[in-house]
Amino acid sequence: MIDFYLIRHAEAELSFKIAELVGGRCIDSMLTERGVLQARALGRRLRDEGVKFDEVHAGNCTRHLDSTILMCEEIGFPYSIIVTDALLELSQGEWEGKRKKKTFTKEIELIQRSNLLDFKAPGGESPRDVEYRMMTYLLGIKDRIDDDSLKKVGIISSANAIRHAIRGIDMSPPSETWKISINHASISQFRYKREIGWETLRINSY
Repeated sequence: MIDFYLIRHAEAELSFKIAELVGGRCIDSMLTERGVLQARALGRRLRDEGVKFDEVHAGNCTRHLDSTILMCEEIGFPYSIIVTDALLELSQGEWEGKRKKKTFTKEIELIQRSNLLDFKAPGGESPRDVEYRMMTYLLGIKDRIDDDSLKKVGIISSANAIRHAIRGIDMSPPSETWKISINHASISQFRYKREIGWETLRINSY
């Protein structure tokens, strides 16, 4: 068995801009002071739950890596972090950092709602693209790890990437995916058993 802990990074500076600006990957966005506290609290929580990861993976951006390092420090275990682009947030391509009012017009929103899985910004990714890369990565870990005993894998990523991974796991309708709340420093835990496949243990636990 393998337990996958899909963990959203702690609060970052980007969080205060996405009400007006298009977010996306924004790889240099740093944690806020509150985010630092959240990441440390997450690590203490995992430590108190007795969680010792067999592997820890994080997206190659500042908020993912800083959250992961702080979390691991509090768990008190000397992890070697596996860093990858596969866990980054959905890319908004040419729209990243631009004002939402100028990009997500009523016409664009109508197009997006009519094609929830395949809509993408110019030069960006669609939800289907993100689901594919997230699931490819998770299944790659699953195929590599011997799951005769319980293994625990920490995956530190971003909200939309985690949402689309959840859709890939439970095959929920695309219209339901956007309704899943994924809070900062939250844990969504899934167990893979060779005999039966995926089990959902918790979503957005924080």
